[in-house]
Amino acid sequence: MEKRLIDALVIEDDAALQEAIVTNLGMEGFQAVGMSSAEAADEWLAHHAAVAIILDLNLPGIDGLAWLKQFKDLEGTGVIVASARSDQQTRLACLDAGADAVLTKPFDPDELNLMVSNLFKRIKPSMQWQLD
Repeated sequence: MEKRLIDALVIEDDAALQEAIVTNLGMEGFQAVGMSSAEAADEWLAHHAAVAIILDLNLPGIDGLAWLKQFKDLEGTGVIVASARSDQQTRLACLDAGADAVLTKPFDPDELNLMVSNLFKRIKPSMQWQLD
């Protein structure tokens, strides 16, 4: 079964912040969806794929960093960690686990938009026509 590709998956348990990020990305022309936990993201990713994942670390259930470490298929996916944790050890652990960038909350929405745009330039999702 072919997975449906979307521009960005936002994994953020703060509903207001999740909505703000999804809305902001949408205003920049990106198709984005939000999930409130790593477990919900796993279920979504079983049927979809995302070019960019914006990941919070302080999630209910599985912690964002633990989830990133076990996330197996990062090929074709960029990861931006957005977290209130700003210590160097956490930032380095995120980068070591496969994150492309780490943003400290609160962050500038324009900075996030540029990071997502840069991921798109680098990853360049393949566009395929499909006739139903």
